[in-house]
Amino acid sequence: MIPPLRERREDIPPLVEYLLKKINRDLHKSVIGVSDEVMDIFLKYPWPGNIRELENLLVRATVVAHGHTLERESFPDLIEDVKNKGAKEEIGEDNLADSGRFLTLDEVEEMQIRKIVSNSDKNKGEICEILGISRPTFERKLEKYGITFERT
Repeated sequence: MIPPLRERREDIPPLVEYLLKKINRDLHKSVIGVSDEVMDIFLKYPWPGNIRELENLLVRATVVAHGHTLERESFPDLIEDVKNKGAKEEIGEDNLADSGRFLTLDEVEEMQIRKIVSNSDKNKGEICEILGISRPTFERKLEKYGITFERT
C-alpha cells in the first residue's frame, strides 16, 4: 500500500507537475506550474484528501486561471484555511454541494460562468478573455447551462 501524501512530501512537486500536464491536456489550458509560495503551502498542508484532493484543487484553479502560473490567489480557500488554522480539513465549502459531495468540473465551471456574468458589467468578448475561451465556446456554455446574457 502506498503511504498517504502527507507522509511523502517529496513527491508533491513532481506530482503537481504531472497533474498539471494531465489537466492542461484535458482542459486545453497552458498552466506550467505553481508559484514558489503556493508550493511551500502545498508542502506544509496535511492533504487529508490525499492525491485526489491535490488534483481537485489544481483542476479548479486551472479552470479559472488567467496566466501560466497558479498563484496564491488561485487557491483562496486553501490559503485562508492554512493561514487561520495552519492546516485544512477540506478543500472548502465552495467545492462541496449541499449533500457534502465534491462538485464536478461542469458544476464548478457553471458556477464560475454564472458568477462572472452576474457580478460584472463586462461584455461577452471581455468575459471570454477572462475565461480563456473563444466566443463560440462561451455561447455553447451559456446554452449548456441555461444562462441568459443580456449584454452584447
